Amino acid sequence: MGAFFLYSYKYFLIFVKIRLIMEKLTKDELSKIHGKIKIVENFPDFKVKIVEHLADVNIKIVENFPNSPGKWKLVEHFPNFKIKIVDNFHDFTIKYVDHFPGVK
Repeated sequence: MGAFFLYSYKYFLIFVKIRLIMEKLTKDELSKIHGKIKIVENFPDFKVKIVEHLADVNIKIVENFPNSPGKWKLVEHFPNFKIKIVDNFHDFTIKYVDHFPGVK
């Protein structure tokens, strides 16, 4: 009985890990990623890939009032989110724009 429980628990954990890997961020979750952003190499909150077409979020870099979806202010201290730029295994894709930032 104990061995069955251990195997069941093991497969449950594997299922949960696979589901977390396969799960994409929703538009609501993506729209909450704005504000003060720090680009990091280690321990990011999100991993993003920069693309030219078909981005999940259009990003406009601003100096003041990064208070709506798609507006980021790049900072070195006290960020709201930490982002790592990657080529593979990203959480979502971004495109830098001058006009109309936001979730697509």
